[in-house]
Amino acid sequence: MARTVKKKNNKTTEVLASQIISCKDLARQMVLDNKDGQRFCFILGSGASIESGIPTGYKLEMAWMDYLMGRGRDVFDLTEGSNYGERADQLLSDHTEDETRDLASRMFEDKRLKHPFSEIEAAWQETLDKTKNTSRKYNFSEYYFDIYRLRFSTDETSGYRYLERIMEKCKPSIGYHTLAHLLTKTNQNNLVITTNFDSLVEDALFLYTDKKPLVVNHESLAKFIDPNIQRPMVAKVHRGLFYDPMNSPDLKLSDGWKKELEHLFAQYTPIVIGYGGGDRSLMDFLEQDTPRRIYWSFLGGIEGVPDRIKKMVTNSSCGRFVSIKGFDSMMLELGKALFGPEALTPTTVMQHFDKHMAEFTSDWSHLEQRENLNEELKEIFQCEEEMKKKRKTEKHLTAWDHFQTARDYQNKNKYREAIREYSAAIALKPDYAVAYYSRGHAYKDLGEHQQAIADFDKAIALKPDVAVAYNSRGYEYGNQGEYQQAIIDFDKVIALKPDVAVAYNNRGYAYAVLGECQKAIADFEAAIALEPDSANPHRHLGNIYADQGNTEKALEELTKAISLYAGYLEAYEDRAKVYDAMGQKALAEADRAKAEELRKKDKQKKTP
Repeated sequence: MARTVKKKNNKTTEVLASQIISCKDLARQMVLDNKDGQRFCFILGSGASIESGIPTGYKLEMAWMDYLMGRGRDVFDLTEGSNYGERADQLLSDHTEDETRDLASRMFEDKRLKHPFSEIEAAWQETLDKTKNTSRKYNFSEYYFDIYRLRFSTDETSGYRYLERIMEKCKPSIGYHTLAHLLTKTNQNNLVITTNFDSLVEDALFLYTDKKPLVVNHESLAKFIDPNIQRPMVAKVHRGLFYDPMNSPDLKLSDGWKKELEHLFAQYTPIVIGYGGGDRSLMDFLEQDTPRRIYWSFLGGIEGVPDRIKKMVTNSSCGRFVSIKGFDSMMLELGKALFGPEALTPTTVMQHFDKHMAEFTSDWSHLEQRENLNEELKEIFQCEEEMKKKRKTEKHLTAWDHFQTARDYQNKNKYREAIREYSAAIALKPDYAVAYYSRGHAYKDLGEHQQAIADFDKAIALKPDVAVAYNSRGYEYGNQGEYQQAIIDFDKVIALKPDVAVAYNNRGYAYAVLGECQKAIADFEAAIALEPDSANPHRHLGNIYADQGNTEKALEELTKAISLYAGYLEAYEDRAKVYDAMGQKALAEADRAKAEELRKKDKQKKTP
């Protein structure tokens, strides 16, 4: 069975029903192919930007023609005094039909337009007539570049500023969150090729990931696109907005891009989204060098797909059309299949933002505690305090306000007050993972271990991939004598971050208490290898050797611990016991005296 579409010359291009697949079918295929190491890239056109608020070429054409034909003001003109979003017929244009026809005639004679204006005007009028009684939008993008040149005939560079004003108002739609994951979470799908000038892909990568992309905004840099690069890549074949974007009817793909695209399509299977092939650059290249496999998405019926695209895809040995409901919908479907639905939820996004907020908060706190702040910085902190006082007076304190206050109390060892403020932050923001984690530490410092474990449980439930929370909970399990449970948590820390020395040290201590000395020794040695200047694992190793009767190695390790930390009270006490076992009473007494001296100093520090 095939669906046929009539062409102007009465010929037909057949599209087999089996060549039309669903987005879910494509998602399944991506999962299977990625497992086999096969790679996909995304070709994005203007249709991928619609849901982000950037108007399509069709809408821009209609607005420009309305303006040029004196029907109203360009509704997308964002210059000062314009009314973005209002109906064009509510705002008069100072253009007239005759003026535009005369200008177009002269530009056509000078070969600055590709089509005679009578043809453009007829298409525009036909589009107006057809859209009066239907919601369907008829595309006449063949004339886009001519209309653009007419609209900005006095200064074509003003068109770039016009597009810039439109694009800087827009933010990546939800589909770009998923696209950012597709570009960063798998090495196979890390390339976007786009005819767009916008920065939506780069913005999404900045907002939702920690990966910095390689963005090629000009053909002279095309050679730097390399499939072996393990980071997201964005190839802008019509250049970036600030690099003299290619936006004219005589548009051609540069030789530099042709060479690189041939190389890329030999390694990537393209998935085309929101691209109608209206330009004569990338589309010409795809027709001449059609990839063996290509997936071309379309919105609505297959009848609306331009015939040249149908011909190209059907002639591809493994070409398929993908029926979609929009860019966002398609991206979510692909992301769900590759990562699972939980990776695409607002909770995941908030966890990413919370991480950065926690880092900023920590930096702010450290800076605030500096004693040598200059006057400019003091003014900033004073401003924050005044804003906070105002919010407190108006009873509009934020979760962050309470969190900051709690941190201040905790730094002053006022743990009850800190718990109160952390609780207030959590009441305003129930998914505030770092507040649960910090409150857990306040409970720990008060010796209320069950409450601490409960808070660490909640922090882990909200952020299951944060190693430090497992380490803190494991430490608390150890305080409760639940060493097997502690080991499970330390195992998790090491699985998430194999280079965290303190996790090996803590697990080693748990093994030592349980009598599994060889495992304990291995962990303490691993901790020392990761952090040679850490005193704790040397002390613990010394005690294991002492228990085994190996006083020489015990003395060596305990002495090493003291050399790394001269105020290590417990290490002096432990070494005194080793000296006793070796019969060196004077040395043992000297170590006990040193330990007592350190204990008195510690008490004096704690006394108000």
